[in-house]
Amino acid sequence: MIATQRTFRIKKGSFGEFHRLSARGVWPYFERIGARILGMWLVTEDEHEASSPDYDTVIRITRYQSREHWKATRNPLALGGEGPMWERCRDALEKRRALTVETWLRFLDPGAETTGGPYFDH
Repeated sequence: MIATQRTFRIKKGSFGEFHRLSARGVWPYFERIGARILGMWLVTEDEHEASSPDYDTVIRITRYQSREHWKATRNPLALGGEGPMWERCRDALEKRRALTVETWLRFLDPGAETTGGPYFDH
């Protein structure tokens, strides 16, 4: 198993729409072809980078069976075929691209996993 961390810089204030397009349009199709979306987060504070008046930063973590599986999902039609679900995905991807300033990907190979938590004792 591997995970990817996709970072997006999106137009300021567009996270609600960006998330909606992802959750309702893109993710169902990609989950059909075996990707597992672990979550998407809007970065609200970053101790290394000041917030920008031009964009918001969003992070999404997705799990794949292997790097080969990730590579195969780069050609999603070969795995999932066409039809209404693909059309919704394609349309949502196009709309998301219009909201995206830039994006990049990191591969996260398996490390130490934890079985519990998170814990908070106040």
